Amino acid sequence: MLIRQSFKFRDNWPMTHSYATRAWAMHHMANDFFGLQAIASMACVKPRTLQSWFRQETRRAKLSIKMPREYERAMGIILLDLYPSHEDQIASLVFTNVRTLKEWRVENRYRPLNSDLTHRTSEGVVILLPLVKKSLKKHRLEEYLTDKMLWPDPNLIYEKTWNELDEIFYGALIKQQLRNMSITSGRNDIFLRKFEKRVYVGPHFMRYTEIGREGQHFPLESFQINRPIKHLIRAGGLEAEKMARISNQLLPPDWRMKNKVVSLKSKSQEKSSAKVSKRAKKENSEPERFKDVG
Repeated sequence: MLIRQSFKFRDNWPMTHSYATRAWAMHHMANDFFGLQAIASMACVKPRTLQSWFRQETRRAKLSIKMPREYERAMGIILLDLYPSHEDQIASLVFTNVRTLKEWRVENRYRPLNSDLTHRTSEGVVILLPLVKKSLKKHRLEEYLTDKMLWPDPNLIYEKTWNELDEIFYGALIKQQLRNMSITSGRNDIFLRKFEKRVYVGPHFMRYTEIGREGQHFPLESFQINRPIKHLIRAGGLEAEKMARISNQLLPPDWRMKNKVVSLKSKSQEKSSAKVSKRAKKENSEPERFKDVG
């Protein structure tokens, strides 16, 4: 599967993360259950990056440069491939310029696993392309380019990222539980070699603390009173497993009904994902060859 294969490339990824990854990490931070180190590790993000995101989210730091999300990038690539003569209008619809729009297409074709953002964009193109083609059969192009309500739901591609990160987190907790069980049962030879020790702790007491220029600390009293303490030392229990999966909290309440209408696990999607993974492996072993893509 593309999901498992693509994570092998993550060690060399630049610090360019998708909207869905950031939203997932920020929701975990807002839940105040897991610690920053654990959340950052499960999201494949550096702890310092997650700290910056959280300060921006709580308005204790300035927002970084805004970039179009993976949804806008995927829609821009799809529409540009289908209607290259409307490149100016398409670029404005996805909040960029024509040159950058074409760069997105180059990245999607030749470097789809170069970063978290390009990876999620590539997945978005695979998922949204058949839906866009189907919608364009019902509506005129002029109508489609002026009314974004006709476009596919962005949650169709965000959900894939959130479910994937949920399973990574859940799997890590299960492995930690197996390790703890091996310690208590005395069967160290079975589990200890296979699973590395991982210590989960609750939210740090400085999570909502404002630090002044002179080093003064201004903690949020309500968080200090209700802050969980030592509830994840052994990282076990049903509560931790339940809190690790938050995709349902990020999706709309009626999403399950929508998901029955549009099946995401189609054979065509799996074949396209396999092609992207195969091409990325080939690009990793051979020098990049650029073609004129307009």
